[in-house]
Amino acid sequence: MVKFYIGIDFSKKTFDATVMEHGKLDAKGVHKVFENSPREVQKLIQWTKEQTGVSDVDEPVFCGEQTGLYSEAVNDGLAEAGCFM
Repeated sequence: MVKFYIGIDFSKKTFDATVMEHGKLDAKGVHKVFENSPREVQKLIQWTKEQTGVSDVDEPVFCGEQTGLYSEAVNDGLAEAGCFM
């Protein structure tokens, strides 16, 4: 069972990520803003590991709306790292 969901909201210059725990989806969650660039994907993955305590990147589910060019770098980076998006 999935224990953590990472919701991502994409924009041209940044993307916002929020960690939500299964069963507590009505809670506020933990939020951080990242620069929308390929190098920031590794920072997102590291931050996710720190916030959730999981070591395998394929354990949490990353969720975000496909927004074309705005989501492309993050989607590609997460897929290359073995994350489930």
